[in-house]
Amino acid sequence: MMSGKYFKAHEVSCCIKYFIFGFNIIFWLLGVAFLGIGLWAWSEKFSVFLGIIFFLELTAGVLAFVFKDWIKDQLNFFINNNIRAYRDDIDLQNLIDFTQEYWECCGAFGADDWNLNIYFNCTDSNPSREKCGVPFSCCTKDPAEDVINTQCGYDIRAKADSEQMTFIYIKGCVPQFEKWLQDNLTVVAGIFIGIALLQVGNTCLIHKPQIHRSMNPSFTCVCFQCIFGFKAKAWDLRSCSIVISILDILHIDIAHCICITYNCLMSLAQLFVFTIIQNIRDGNQSKSCVMEHLTYSDHFQ
Repeated sequence: MMSGKYFKAHEVSCCIKYFIFGFNIIFWLLGVAFLGIGLWAWSEKFSVFLGIIFFLELTAGVLAFVFKDWIKDQLNFFINNNIRAYRDDIDLQNLIDFTQEYWECCGAFGADDWNLNIYFNCTDSNPSREKCGVPFSCCTKDPAEDVINTQCGYDIRAKADSEQMTFIYIKGCVPQFEKWLQDNLTVVAGIFIGIALLQVGNTCLIHKPQIHRSMNPSFTCVCFQCIFGFKAKAWDLRSCSIVISILDILHIDIAHCICITYNCLMSLAQLFVFTIIQNIRDGNQSKSCVMEHLTYSDHFQ
């Protein structure tokens, strides 16, 4: 019992209301925009639509890398707002508990973030039994315990830091999320690369009739010459036909699409190498001119 003391209902700030309202408007506009793009894609070529989606995904990846600090701040802001409203919504409460248990974390950057909640803050005017504590999801788990102790976080933040480490998770959820991304970067990158390859493959399959009609030994030879960097006179059409037969056995009818892709990559690589060689050559010519000038000056001295 609280001896007749009651908490006032937690009122949501007007700023948060307008902030959420603004986000809803933005997402509504984005929904309308995506609906318009979808209707346009329905009437236009699907491959063009896939190309636009692929470009947007690439742009999103670049922006996420460039603005990673901003994303980190937004994640911190989101978690802290949810900490304030922890007891107001049971679904939100379950989400926070699941996150802290899964990431083995507490708060955004540490357990002291729970001072933002009216039930868990350490102020003298707080009459709550959960004062200066943390939710049970912040507590370290004992494998031998079958029943969850929901009071394990009571008064824990009133103790010394060294003692807190024994009972609760010290690390915040934002650093733990960053660590998870770093540990699983290969998996995440592989997923995105797989999605990109599926989109490119779908584009090639859409143009399969055109690709199949243009399939001939001479063109395929040019493609493979382009890939492996051989000159045309170094290739025999019979050996090229063997390669085409292997592709046919494997049911790979998108060789032209692959060749065109490699052609673009090889052209960019050749341009890059040519630029480097040209810069080196210009530098050597400049050095030669300087040496000739010095030799000429020494001769007349």
